Amino acid sequence: APGERSPVVRRLLKTNGIQDAGTVVPSLPALVQAAEAGRAAGRTLVVLVDANSPFGFLAQVPRGLSAPTRCVALRASASAVCVRIPAQPRAVTLPFLEPISGFDLSPFNTLGFDEEVTALDWTDLQLRATPVRLLDVDLEALAASPPTGLPAGVHIAGAEAGARVSTLTQLQPWPTAVADIDGGCGEEGEATAPRLPPDAPECNALVVWWDLDFGNGRALTTCPRSIRALLASHSTPSWPTPPAHAVAAVNARHGLVHIHPPAPVTADMSLRVELSAALRLSVRATCPAQPEPNASSAVGGRVGLSAARWHFPMMHDQDRNGHYDAAIRRAVAAMPKGPGEGGESAPVLDIGAGSGLLSLMAARAGASRVIAVEVEPHVAATARSIVALNGAAKQVEVVGCHSTDLKLEPKARLVVSEILDVGLLGEGVMPSLEHAWSHLLAPGARCVPCGASVYAQLVHVPQQPYPLNFPLDAPVCGVNVSCLAYPDWHRYSGCRLHELVHTASSERACVFAFDFTRPCPPSPPALAPAAAAPPAGDCADGLRTSAGGTVPLNYAGEEPASVREDSANCGPGPRARRRERLVEFPVRPGTPAPNAVVFWFTLHLDAEEHLTTAPENLASCWGQALQIFPAPLKQSRVDSAAAVEQRQVVQLIARHTEKQISFHTTGADNFDNGQPGVSHK
Repeated sequence: APGERSPVVRRLLKTNGIQDAGTVVPSLPALVQAAEAGRAAGRTLVVLVDANSPFGFLAQVPRGLSAPTRCVALRASASAVCVRIPAQPRAVTLPFLEPISGFDLSPFNTLGFDEEVTALDWTDLQLRATPVRLLDVDLEALAASPPTGLPAGVHIAGAEAGARVSTLTQLQPWPTAVADIDGGCGEEGEATAPRLPPDAPECNALVVWWDLDFGNGRALTTCPRSIRALLASHSTPSWPTPPAHAVAAVNARHGLVHIHPPAPVTADMSLRVELSAALRLSVRATCPAQPEPNASSAVGGRVGLSAARWHFPMMHDQDRNGHYDAAIRRAVAAMPKGPGEGGESAPVLDIGAGSGLLSLMAARAGASRVIAVEVEPHVAATARSIVALNGAAKQVEVVGCHSTDLKLEPKARLVVSEILDVGLLGEGVMPSLEHAWSHLLAPGARCVPCGASVYAQLVHVPQQPYPLNFPLDAPVCGVNVSCLAYPDWHRYSGCRLHELVHTASSERACVFAFDFTRPCPPSPPALAPAAAAPPAGDCADGLRTSAGGTVPLNYAGEEPASVREDSANCGPGPRARRRERLVEFPVRPGTPAPNAVVFWFTLHLDAEEHLTTAPENLASCWGQALQIFPAPLKQSRVDSAAAVEQRQVVQLIARHTEKQISFHTTGADNFDNGQPGVSHK
């Protein structure tokens, strides 16, 4: 257990009363030393490996163990298959092969990756070739082999004895005309029928997975469930498919190797398989007809900038791009024409410009000067290349700094931004716009987006293998894991609700309305009661037009939140603005007790353009935010003003600071099991 994990593992052993039965060491060399001591005491070393590391799987196995060694998994094999992954707004780094909203963003591909580790169970994809076996491993022989050289027990497919590199040729195209897999599912997690249209024959990625053999008829596979289902229905005995009896590792991490430019699976395509000295697996697809990757046109191997990953699915969200483009066109058309103060035209300000896409939209709409601010140096440099490639270098200036460090004269007449996370405020849209209104924007400037409405719903989410902060109060395989529980329950996790097994336990409510267009409104009252949200179909009409421009609808008779609030609520040190309100969620009869709240937002770009991240919008690049409570929430009865009978409700306090929205109980008695809640004081 390396680094900070060691105390966690020690705490787990102590919680279960077995702290004296084993030793926790921080590294593989320390493990080898401990094994030597254990051999003298007649102990057997048991090795466990994590299959969620598709490329570094073998590097986890200690080598040179002279003590009697047993591996929980006896054998392992790695396989791969060529696929086509269509462009989609999911967390997959797909290169820009075609124009995005009419602009060539291909230089941004240099910030991508040759390979990545991701979850593909929910990704739409198409098979383009039959699977191939990459290597087979006897794990116990590997653990007993010397720590240097090619270890025993490892066989790379097609490699000569002692070689670490192999080239696999004669790949076979997938035999069916169309092999599409739909990664979506219904509300309760059931798979849906394939729905992807036929696509081009080229493949643009390799998917790598592992199969583990535990002996005695037990096996585990990390093959994506959708690929496994198709292989099971079409495979032949010669294909290296997962064993039929293998249990699928739900929410496993898969290896994704990008092929750029995409290429058809033909006789001259090959796979280069290599195992490094540290036993890290590397796979590359090569084709003589394809150009060699280079720093200006290929996806992988240049900067490996993880900060740029999320840009790719975001810019593949065509609905998002279309709404932004329409709102920016109207905003630029409404800007004053001609020179401003000092004889210069008032610029458009793009905060968090990323690739420069929104800046290019503003330039195309007629803006004569655009200041694109991007703090990440690699991204800013790439944005300059994109601006030049699209012929907008005279209009768009990319500035590599944080917007709070920018000096701007004359002041901007329009600010555009998309500094939003799944929970709306997490990327700092409020403090960034607050500074802009104080230092960078002219009076009467326009703002795209101009506001947002936040909606929430109580749900029951049972324990399941999904990367969320579930309470760990129940034993796992007889082991008490409660000491590993994540204590900060007021923080949310990103999710796509349709991928979760869940039950909607309440009606929806609108909890906050934000107005990004006003620099300093009056401070709203704390704990103002929230009104019920409009029906789901009405969530898009979040603004109304008035003589003063666009004004957020006020569902609860309260001043909308703003980018600035009265400093009277701020303590010493950094300004910790927050706002609270009491929310009543009517509970749906016959549903399980809610243990989580899911929330999302409708982004108001202007009076006509609205973007929603509601659960029914499966194509959104954002998804939803989910906050799980440590215990189910208690319901209470209240008198209904509209009916004689009483109704069941759950009361929560909705709170937001500058960078986070969270939900809190009104006291300890809000939990069914009496566990202490989070007070709003």
